[in-house]
Amino acid sequence: MSKLSDKIWFTRKARIQASERLLMNNQHAQFTLILYSLVNVALSIYMLKESNPVGRNSDITLTIISVCILVLSLFISNIDFKGRAEKLKKNYLSLHELYEKSELPNADESQINSEYIKLLSDSENHKTIDDKFFRVTNYKSLSSRKPTIPDFIEVIFYTFIRKLLIISIYTAPFALLIFNK
Repeated sequence: MSKLSDKIWFTRKARIQASERLLMNNQHAQFTLILYSLVNVALSIYMLKESNPVGRNSDITLTIISVCILVLSLFISNIDFKGRAEKLKKNYLSLHELYEKSELPNADESQINSEYIKLLSDSENHKTIDDKFFRVTNYKSLSSRKPTIPDFIEVIFYTFIRKLLIISIYTAPFALLIFNK
């Protein structure tokens, strides 16, 4: 594998990881909006019968949840996780074609490098963590660019913080209800 084909291969793998991360973010974002909306509707219906179901500030709690839903829906639609993931997918598929070309015995390295640079500019770049995450989770099958101990630590820390953040987002409306009493 030439150095250029190696770069193309790793870029492709990192962009696949970035696309998967964005799709997962989209799923979590959609689920969060649904969850917050369900809590909001349930609380609204319950407040028709019981004026202060979660304490004397039930109306303020309901307003806070409503504002969160509004802000989240605007924020999520502007981030466009799904559209960005689709662009990355098109890009990594093109990178795969270029990788195949680069592996041919008579490959023109100069032309392939030009195409590679063009493909890099055709899409948003992946994050460094996408590259590290791929390399850490596939370290046994790699023949080059093996992850270092700090890479492993960073990926573990990233995964822990990401999961903690997701749990916090999912439990936030319930925590607001519980601690409002």
